[in-house]
Amino acid sequence: MLFVDGRYFVMLDDLAVSKDRPGGSRFSWLYHVLQDVPLVWEAETGSFSYRIEDVTTLVKVICAEEFAFEDRQKQQGLVNPITGENYTEWVRKIQRYDNNYTGPYPEVVTHNIWITNRNPAYELRYLTVIYPYREGDPVPLVERLDGLTVRVSCGRQTEMVTFAPDLHPEAEFQVEL
Repeated sequence: MLFVDGRYFVMLDDLAVSKDRPGGSRFSWLYHVLQDVPLVWEAETGSFSYRIEDVTTLVKVICAEEFAFEDRQKQQGLVNPITGENYTEWVRKIQRYDNNYTGPYPEVVTHNIWITNRNPAYELRYLTVIYPYREGDPVPLVERLDGLTVRVSCGRQTEMVTFAPDLHPEAEFQVEL
């Protein structure tokens, strides 16, 4: 995970399963939103956003494979959609941790967003940008350059973030794998 200039996060999940496993596997990327707020899912861009008070958070997921988006809410979020395993008995009530937030706290996470590849694979990468921005700020734009590189623009600022510096030596932010 990379925290870029105190503004946004870029995460790379590099997943694999043994070639001995017949047919490969389905891999999930899971994101939680505690508060009961509306989510806006944009299938064509592979992104979703939500707003808490005056901050909107854009979450852009990049994957070479076609993936499904599922928002499992509240108690349903405690059940794995692939295996059916129910984790309810291991979950404690959420404790208030942010004294600056004055809204209601739910007992369990409201949104449990599962991003899962539709077709089994042996290897898969999820490259994700999480970009919060305040009301009145420019809306960020995240562009996929390849499976390991994004261009992020917000207002007049644009930068490239790559996990493949050999392919993109011009990138402002480079992480060697």
